[in-house]
Amino acid sequence: MTSTMGMSRLRIDLTPLLSWLALASVTVVMFFLDLFTNGQAAFGLPDLLVLLFGHRVLRGRYTFVLAAFVAALVVAVPAIIHQLVPGPIPAGHILGRTVVVGSVWLFAVLLVQRDRARAEMLEQQDCAEDTLVKRTTELRQVNVQLHREINERRRAENRSLYLASIVESSEDAIIGHGLDGIIVSWNPGASRVYGYHRDEMIGQHASILLPVEHEAE
Repeated sequence: MTSTMGMSRLRIDLTPLLSWLALASVTVVMFFLDLFTNGQAAFGLPDLLVLLFGHRVLRGRYTFVLAAFVAALVVAVPAIIHQLVPGPIPAGHILGRTVVVGSVWLFAVLLVQRDRARAEMLEQQDCAEDTLVKRTTELRQVNVQLHREINERRRAENRSLYLASIVESSEDAIIGHGLDGIIVSWNPGASRVYGYHRDEMIGQHASILLPVEHEAE
């Protein structure tokens, strides 16, 4: 396993070097292919291949600089051919080289626009993922808070039921009334002490429970 991991690290470390060697090899092949075919090799396809390789090796950086280098090489090849093989340069050859130079620059623009669109798409994807994570976290927090409130409400209801059961089962008279003296609660103990049923006393004033001699008080 250790040897395998070491080979993986070595392969990763050699990747940039291999890429540069591939770029140099394609450039040399393009140069000699153009040279031996009098500058008419595949209508500039090797030049575009060099630009594509260079764009990938440089990871999208200096694409226009590389395009300028390739375009200069495209223009320099006919001059080298003219020096090695003296003679007039055909008009079609000049037109073909001009088309190749234009293709190189157009291809460079397309590569840069593609990389920008890909970067924007990845940025939007990351933003959407961050928003999704944020909303998920917020929903989780709201859910936790909601469960906490539900549990607190249940505990309050249980306490209320417990207190109500104490009041209902008490032998003592427990009467509840508001600030205006109107009776709002009446337990069975109060019915046994005063002799009035709950339905009779709810809504009555508490003063009716006082003896006649204490009504003035």
